[in-house]
Amino acid sequence: MLSIKTTEASAILKVRLDILRKGMTLDDCHFSGDNDPESIHFAALDSDQIIGCCTLTVNPQSVINDSYYQLRGMAVLEDYQGSGIGQKLLHAAESKLIELGKNVLWFNARTSAVGFYQKYGYQVLGKEFEIEGVGPHYKMYKTIP
Repeated sequence: MLSIKTTEASAILKVRLDILRKGMTLDDCHFSGDNDPESIHFAALDSDQIIGCCTLTVNPQSVINDSYYQLRGMAVLEDYQGSGIGQKLLHAAESKLIELGKNVLWFNARTSAVGFYQKYGYQVLGKEFEIEGVGPHYKMYKTIP
């Protein structure tokens, strides 16, 4: 049975490694802000196995009005991709922002994932840029109603 729950950063590092940091180490999967008390980590579980994850970290961006939280580390194991888990993780993050009284979510999306986020109302901001060692990205955001 699929469920989404909040968890510790350490619990989702293996999924980050398998999907976002292939060929690197678990240490490379720690993101700045992971241990911030305001960071919120989500895990998608199939029974007890973590199959997907994302993190909300405090990172205000002046280029996006009223932004506060950045979505980071969105990942779903390959065997589960295309089954709606990414959508459920995104919805959980958005719901948490509403609960916290925040209304803008932004992130750096891999170029290959831009279409996924656009399906859920996210907009591209600016031009493609490179994150060293990771690949091409676009900054994206959405005002949460």
